[in-house]
Amino acid sequence: MSTPEAKVKARIKKALNGLGRCTYFMPPASIYGQAGVSDIIVCRNGLFVAVEAKAKRGKPTRLQIKFLERVAASGGLGMVVWPHKVQVFKPYEPENPLTHEVNDSYKRMVVEIIYFSAP
Repeated sequence: MSTPEAKVKARIKKALNGLGRCTYFMPPASIYGQAGVSDIIVCRNGLFVAVEAKAKRGKPTRLQIKFLERVAASGGLGMVVWPHKVQVFKPYEPENPLTHEVNDSYKRMVVEIIYFSAP
């Protein structure tokens, strides 16, 4: 039997598999890996996304939040996905005229992930 978090990950993978122009991988947790790295690393339409999956009452650790913040500070998108909500860490680049278009792409991706991962 799978854990509640594994079920969230399975729904996210199903959503990602249903999207076009999208690839992802799940870094294995090991003593050789970096602590705090997100559960699923995604590239969609050239956008880098880190996804941390959590069960209904799960909370991201400080290291996980720090990783998501670093992804956002680097111009990517970090998100924590629970069964019925998503917290998004978005990049902030006021001097970049493409930010509006990129943010629209992020919003669409978040909406699609929520829609496709709903139980």
